[in-house]
Amino acid sequence: MGTIVSRNKRRYLRYLPDEGAFALLDLEMGESFNPQVVALVSEEGYGGCGLVILQRKIPFSLGQKCRISVGNLPVVEAEIRWLNELDKDVLRMGLCYLFGDNDA
Repeated sequence: MGTIVSRNKRRYLRYLPDEGAFALLDLEMGESFNPQVVALVSEEGYGGCGLVILQRKIPFSLGQKCRISVGNLPVVEAEIRWLNELDKDVLRMGLCYLFGDNDA
């Protein structure tokens, strides 16, 4: 267990999400949005979000690109910026949205 963090620091404030907010992640980046992962949103902001994933069977890596839909927001591309494995079944991760001046 441990935390892996990118050297890129966030630029925007983060806020607590609405209770029970969730995100859908598509790791395949195909033609259409086909999410493989459902995650609980732990924090959100203009430039990204923090997620909690339970019972994960899919490996994640720092710098991995994906598409994400948070709550009712439209699908955007994102990059995994940090990972924190809390135990064998619980993973926290931070994502940076990739658009405009936020691209890394």
